[in-house]
Amino acid sequence: MAQFIMPLVVLVAVFLSSEISEVAAIVCTIGQEPNPNSNHGYSWVIPVEDPCKCTEVMLGGFSTHTPQRVFNVTYYDNYLQSNDHKEIKHWLNCTESLKKPKDCAEILAEGVTESGVYTIKPLDSGEPFMVYCDMETDGGGWTVFQRRQDGSVKFYRLFVKYSRGFGNLEGEFWLGNDNLHRLTDQGEYELRVDLSDFENESSYAYYDSFSIADESDKYRLNLGSFNSLSTAGDSLSYHNNCQFSTKDLDNDNYSSDNCAQHFRGSWWYNNCHQSNLNGLYFHGANTEFGNGIIWNAWKGYLYSLKTSEMKIRAKP
Repeated sequence: MAQFIMPLVVLVAVFLSSEISEVAAIVCTIGQEPNPNSNHGYSWVIPVEDPCKCTEVMLGGFSTHTPQRVFNVTYYDNYLQSNDHKEIKHWLNCTESLKKPKDCAEILAEGVTESGVYTIKPLDSGEPFMVYCDMETDGGGWTVFQRRQDGSVKFYRLFVKYSRGFGNLEGEFWLGNDNLHRLTDQGEYELRVDLSDFENESSYAYYDSFSIADESDKYRLNLGSFNSLSTAGDSLSYHNNCQFSTKDLDNDNYSSDNCAQHFRGSWWYNNCHQSNLNGLYFHGANTEFGNGIIWNAWKGYLYSLKTSEMKIRAKP
């Protein structure tokens, strides 16, 4: 099986300067509601099912209880002396500040079944960040860290951009190697890679464990066993134990040159690749051997895929 061929054409990459798009915080309003059983004739309420999921709590006005209310109402028979978040946190019995889940699997376990953007906080001392959760595929609970779908975001970028992440969580993006390390460093995770082509066919590859090292080891890939029932075949095991390479930082095992420059991507290149999901976006068959969004075991080196989505889920 071929592993490396020089590209036929050299292109000038176009860069985007934006990081991953920000998503609004979950702001909850605390207000008063009539309650004849209270000594004061009303109660303080936060009209959400789980107030600890709020990223911010602010004072609100007076509301009335109606049968049309969608969520359960949590009552508090206390006077609110101030909008001090510590005081509110104490009433809610939330741990730490306002509790945040560590990943999408934990969000699913709390009863959330809708795919979308959520805030998580891994178990380390770092800051929370936004992720896209796939709550539908294979039981849900997947934290998505890569998506290609239309070529709207350029993926031929510098090492620092891949460290921090870029793109739009609702569209094409790379979550960031720093965030990906924080996630996979807090427990055991499985990996699923979902792929599709321009003929509306789809396939997937599943690996029973996945993690990456931190920046000091150039985000080295640690990959478990491939599930032979996967329909896409195995095009990632060849990259196991390889460091992450970009056009400006050559960490691959090809001694003569930089695989990232030759194949205009950023990946855990070996010598050089059997997959290249962060390559340039083409539209199906192309004559540039190994260039594009490649998963060789499924479509070979001369077909650039339409979509790819890489996602991880905590193992039970």
